[in-house]
Amino acid sequence: MYILPAIDLYEKKAVRLYKGDYKEMTVYSENPVEVAMKFREAGAEFIHLVDLEGARDGGTPNFEIIKEIIAVSGLKAEVGGGIRDKFAVRKYIEAGASRVILGTAAVTDPVFLAEMISEYGEKIAAGITDHAVKQPRQNFYEIGMAVLGFEFGNTDVQNRITVRIL
Repeated sequence: MYILPAIDLYEKKAVRLYKGDYKEMTVYSENPVEVAMKFREAGAEFIHLVDLEGARDGGTPNFEIIKEIIAVSGLKAEVGGGIRDKFAVRKYIEAGASRVILGTAAVTDPVFLAEMISEYGEKIAAGITDHAVKQPRQNFYEIGMAVLGFEFGNTDVQNRITVRIL
């Protein structure tokens, strides 16, 4: 089992939302690269990075800071938030992400999810928050892939559970 420290990013800052509410945001650091380095110094090998603006609006507005975190920290990074097309997937993988998490796209377009898994294998995971969908596993089982990383986040208790479906 791996425990991944997380940095949620909004306007290139390390933040945390209370129960997923953008109106209840706490800024923890103006320098998320420094936060990642502290995780590394504490012994972390992996990091979970989320572009909250991307998750809400689509796109990759925090791409440059995520790229910098990956390059400077040397941590194995999984990245999510706003990744809804093959160009964004490729962009993050080329920037050094060890894994790209598809959320909305995984639920709304399971064919796209299957295509990305076919192309990138274990570098793709599906991530869902509890308020996004009532039955998050349904589409993933229908895809019929042999191995699929699946992440489920419960915003009520602000925890993350990562499960491997074989």
